[in-house]
Amino acid sequence: MNEYITYQLLKIIKHNGNIWDLIDDGYEFGQVTYFINHLKELNYIYTKQNGITTITDDGQAYIVNFETSNKITKYSKWILPRKEMWNKPVSQSYIYIPKG
Repeated sequence: MNEYITYQLLKIIKHNGNIWDLIDDGYEFGQVTYFINHLKELNYIYTKQNGITTITDDGQAYIVNFETSNKITKYSKWILPRKEMWNKPVSQSYIYIPKG
């Protein structure tokens, strides 16, 4: 599991999001489950007695360090970074229509 996946999963768990972005990127549900279990082993997340999974202080520190080292600005934190957009610029005539 790379740093980007770790960051993306932590952000999803922190904001009670869904994992469909990972599924759309080609990961399977079993892989995502493995990633989540790995985050528990690293003590980045834990499950409360009521069944809600939350981020630990170590997980929050990982998010802060990742955002600092990758220069993720204040406003870009609202949207999960998409790795395919990091490597190739979008043309001026490109029209983006979000799903859903």
